[in-house]
Amino acid sequence: MAFPRGTDARLRHLLQHANALCNLLAQQVQTLSHQDSHSANLFATVGAPDQLQTTAIDWSFLGLAAIGEDLGTQVGGNLFKLYVDVGEAKNYCAAATGAYLDALRQTGWRGNADSVRFACAAAACLRYAPFGVMWLQGCIQANARGEISGLDNLVQVNGVSTTDALRHWGAAMTFLFDLGDEAMRLASRI
Repeated sequence: MAFPRGTDARLRHLLQHANALCNLLAQQVQTLSHQDSHSANLFATVGAPDQLQTTAIDWSFLGLAAIGEDLGTQVGGNLFKLYVDVGEAKNYCAAATGAYLDALRQTGWRGNADSVRFACAAAACLRYAPFGVMWLQGCIQANARGEISGLDNLVQVNGVSTTDALRHWGAAMTFLFDLGDEAMRLASRI
């Protein structure tokens, strides 16, 4: 089984609240955003004398988004593409959020940290939980037609078994739904 029991109920619960979460995202302070900021699109490069800087490629989704949405895209995308071990998802998300908030503060930002946490959690769950379910369905259909699926490519690129990839996804879906629950909790505080 790819996804844990109860995934269908958690997905329906998330979708029931999706409009409210999206509306609240739209009410947050907006900024120019990459909107596809997973590890395949971000690189550490040497900038000013021996200082690392981040270089981003693939700006096809460039647009306005709430401060923190790019962070959610990074967290969700890195889990979905198996760049982050799902057993470390909670620690990874906390560390990435802390670094993101620190960087904002270093630039003089004095906004509400809960609004950033909300945007991160909402973006990660809204973009990747429904997409993960639909993508897996598409993979099953492709395999039924005798075609190579996105899952087959993901397994090959990451050098993991299909079983391991599906277990990762199942646990990642649980984490993404947990982020959805967190977004709903944070919504009342921003």
